[in-house]
Amino acid sequence: EFVPPLSIAFQLRIRPNHPRAAIVARWDGDQRRGWTVSLEKERVTLDMTHEPSGETLRVRADVPLPAERWMPVAITYDGSGTAAGVGIFYDGKPVSMWTERDNLAR
Repeated sequence: EFVPPLSIAFQLRIRPNHPRAAIVARWDGDQRRGWTVSLEKERVTLDMTHEPSGETLRVRADVPLPAERWMPVAITYDGSGTAAGVGIFYDGKPVSMWTERDNLAR
């Protein structure tokens, strides 16, 4: 069973050259699965993990967040277990994404 569908929304303001930060996460310790939203190299990143089986999904926005400006950010996931089911939005507009890992749905 994959992570169920979800939507995450927040506003974020970053410093120039902001390297890395955790934003929000949910983890089920009993089943050792969950997700994390983070900021890496000024780009929003979503990681999903099913730890016992080693299944992972990781997508990152191709577009950096603008510095010193509050930006509404949303992430959607359709529950499919694939990177194609993820959407990242800045200020209500979809941004292109780079898929680093897409083996959640094995």
